[in-house]
Amino acid sequence: MFTMIGIMGKATIIGFLWMVAYTISWGGATALKKWGGIGYILVTCASIIVYFLLHSEFDRQTYKSGLFLIDIAFSLYIFLNFRKLK
Repeated sequence: MFTMIGIMGKATIIGFLWMVAYTISWGGATALKKWGGIGYILVTCASIIVYFLLHSEFDRQTYKSGLFLIDIAFSLYIFLNFRKLK
């Protein structure tokens, strides 16, 4: 594992931390907890901000995941159904 981190660099660690943040917040959102909904929306907003702050098109394509638009759609769904969360 440490060899892979050394080869791939910090991008692998950052991607792993994003996935952990998304997983924890999505787990809370599916349990209908407000902290989970707020967390998922905040993580998605932070991801969008980081994406637009990247200058190089190569960096943007490297950073962007296949779930980028789905994350935005789920955040919108959570936002529209926020009153149902406990």
